[in-house]
Amino acid sequence: MSHARGAISGFAARDVGGRATIDAVLDLRITSPGHLTPEVVDVLASAPAVAEIAVLPGASVRPDGDVVMATVAREAVAGVVDALVDLGVPKEGAIRVFPVYSWDSWPVTTDGS
Repeated sequence: MSHARGAISGFAARDVGGRATIDAVLDLRITSPGHLTPEVVDVLASAPAVAEIAVLPGASVRPDGDVVMATVAREAVAGVVDALVDLGVPKEGAIRVFPVYSWDSWPVTTDGS
């Protein structure tokens, strides 16, 4: 299914360079040295605007470390990135912010349904 134009999952889309992006969220890809990864995950997990978190231990070859990915509400990205900078992530790793071109997600209830 293509989500190239119009509303996507209830979020407004806008055209950026010929591709529709979702204005509501951005993706973060963080290259984290292993010793900082637990703190990186804590920062992300404590932010209510973070929708998803994935950790790929040892996935980064250069720089050596882990890859942590998260989907974050646009209005909260600056605060999350500031907290990651305060941890020192950019000194030993990297923080990349990407537009989201398509996003479909079903909420999960506490009973797993």
